[in-house]
Amino acid sequence: MNFDGSSSAIVDGTNDRITITNHGLVADQLVTYFSGGDRFLDARDLIVNNIDYIVEETIGFLNVQYPTLTYDQAKCARDTRLVIAAWTNDLKYGGNFFTVDAAKTYTTGTGIQHVGGEEAETIYAFNKARDLCLLAVTNDLPVGTYTNIVPQTDLSITNDAGGCQDVKSAITTLAGIVTNVITTPSAPLPT
Repeated sequence: MNFDGSSSAIVDGTNDRITITNHGLVADQLVTYFSGGDRFLDARDLIVNNIDYIVEETIGFLNVQYPTLTYDQAKCARDTRLVIAAWTNDLKYGGNFFTVDAAKTYTTGTGIQHVGGEEAETIYAFNKARDLCLLAVTNDLPVGTYTNIVPQTDLSITNDAGGCQDVKSAITTLAGIVTNVITTPSAPLPT
């Protein structure tokens, strides 16, 4: 990738950002770098730093909500971690590419796969993970109910006046892509 900084379509000094369209990483996806700090990258970092906490809490809440559910907890934890990682990649790079890719693993295009018969439980788990991610991005994770992992905070990151609503909205949208494909596996995925 060559970049000499001369194109005003790439460098936006007013908003302190650089946007690269043909970066060779993922076809048809923009990569935007914010030079003056970035709520989305901060949110990604807070979620990644708390991913073990989020996964363990999610599994704990799932077990309480569905006490008779028989499932492979290790696989559920792995899959929850992979979906959260997809969300964080989309927060970092923009768009929904990684989340859509994760969502595709749950559909054959016409039906559900991997979680058939456990759709409600799977959606509950992803929604719980989403809710914990929303708390993580504002340094608001509580002491764990089902984990001994101490939530990680970064007090150098301050909440904006809107409480990071743009970041929270993005996380909610990304989570919805995954839960929607489980609810309606034959519906087209977003692009």
